[in-house]
Amino acid sequence: MSERAHRLLELAAAVSESAEVLEVEESIFGVRSIPGCGKSFEDCRTTEESLRIVRNGRLGMGSASGLADLPSVVDMAISGSRLGPEVGWEFPGPSDPGTVEMRHPAVDAMVLDDLTGLFLGMEDAVLGEQPHSVVTGRIRRRDVDITLANTSGFEGRYSKALLEFDLEFSFPFRDRMLVEGLRFLSGLPPASPGQICEGIRTRAGWAASEAVLEEESVPVVLAPPVLCTILQSLRACVSGRALVTGGSVLEGREGSRVASETVSVHDRPRLPYGAASAPFDAEGVPTSDRAILERGVFTGFVTDISTAFQLGLKSTGSAGRNTGDHPSPICTNLVFMHGSDSLEDLLGSVPSCAFVTELLPGGSGNALSGDFAFDASSAFLFRSGEPAGHLPGLTVAGNSLDLLARVTGIEGALHGVETDWLPSVMVEGALLRQKV
Repeated sequence: MSERAHRLLELAAAVSESAEVLEVEESIFGVRSIPGCGKSFEDCRTTEESLRIVRNGRLGMGSASGLADLPSVVDMAISGSRLGPEVGWEFPGPSDPGTVEMRHPAVDAMVLDDLTGLFLGMEDAVLGEQPHSVVTGRIRRRDVDITLANTSGFEGRYSKALLEFDLEFSFPFRDRMLVEGLRFLSGLPPASPGQICEGIRTRAGWAASEAVLEEESVPVVLAPPVLCTILQSLRACVSGRALVTGGSVLEGREGSRVASETVSVHDRPRLPYGAASAPFDAEGVPTSDRAILERGVFTGFVTDISTAFQLGLKSTGSAGRNTGDHPSPICTNLVFMHGSDSLEDLLGSVPSCAFVTELLPGGSGNALSGDFAFDASSAFLFRSGEPAGHLPGLTVAGNSLDLLARVTGIEGALHGVETDWLPSVMVEGALLRQKV
């Protein structure tokens, strides 16, 4: 813990029953491409502190960025505690959460030239096959150091080195444009540019012709980025916060089958080099890997200290938060256990199917009920395992949890999306509509 964070904890402890300080130091450098502006480089460093206190039995919070005055942060927390929630729990005491591998030597060794070369290599990989394509977005390395300490005696620290890809590939055709995204955050070193772009290049070739959906009830293969969006409903429903407020459709269903028997989804906060991995959570409780769905059976909710107290349970070590926010129970690195089929096997297992690989931003949905309706920016029709063309104007609607109960096939490989590791899956029961 830095001298500044230590001083903040001392000041807070003098005016409260108990206190906690979270310090986040982050260093970022990378390369970015903006349409019409060419490439630019970024290099920045930030330090943020978050203070929580219990004063007169109520919880208050203050936060600081940079060199903010520490007494003003304490005053902010005191003001918040006047109307803050009553607290019946305590900050966790000393523990030994162990270690999690989060700094891969190959990522540690990467410098700006490496990231620039990776970006240029990906541009070359797609331009070689699609001369009019455009790659925008950024690749950057994030080094994060996190320290947490409280007046109950807990003090812990960990450090991670991450590579962040947030890219968009645009492929113009005569009367339309295909847009594919690549977004993931990982502590693992990257594959070659050609390997990273292989699937995107292949799909750009499929988009050379258009297809018309002849029936709305065909099976759908959801690519990992689409599955990631669908799983946001699962993340929301398994949160202890949703259970406390009575908003989870999974309430009372622990131990019951809620998904296909082929579906197992694990939360892996101790996944080596996982983007959201940590030995302890945002409150200092040791983390542990756990199943959320095991062969379709819902195994239980994730909680932080507050929600666990309200439910009469023990925290699962699942607290997460942004600096300046109160903790809330979250899932970290979701791993959807792979199957045994290749993607080609899935696409060829039925007479015809739709393969949805990217969704447009926006759409409509209710995370807690699972209902959704999204427009696809990239979707393809397959007949007898062969691509029959791009499906423009496709809308996909349904219920996320219902689709998990209708999974009929799972790819045998996992792909990084955001902080998750996911396969492509085939589902039945999604409503498809095409505007032609």
